Amino acid sequence: KFDVNKDGKISLNELSSGLKGFGMKFSDSDVQVIFSIADIDGDGEISLPEFEKLLGTAPSFGRVEDVKAAFFRFDVNNDGSIDKNELKMMLAATGKSPSAQEVDTLFKKGDIDGDGQICLQEFIRLMFPAA
Repeated sequence: KFDVNKDGKISLNELSSGLKGFGMKFSDSDVQVIFSIADIDGDGEISLPEFEKLLGTAPSFGRVEDVKAAFFRFDVNNDGSIDKNELKMMLAATGKSPSAQEVDTLFKKGDIDGDGQICLQEFIRLMFPAA
């Protein structure tokens, strides 16, 4: 249902359409984050093994290890947290250019303690809201 063009990979648009087809209401920025977490190798598409991981142990997301891998991939300056610029780069890696407002909204949602950075624990909470 997700791989509409049957090329064996899922694009950002296919993921978005597929989620909507299942009645899941995600904002565009949420879909971009899900996509960037699922696209473990960063090639701009979700392969079948990546998709299987996405549907793994956590609801709608892959394993915590996959979330951690994405976190460290986008923690460019290796300071152990993601700042607003790194979050913007993470979203841009999904092939979209989010507005400053979209980045701000998602950042505020993730920056639970309000210190201006998203630490790993906050990032995991952002990805696994029920955890």
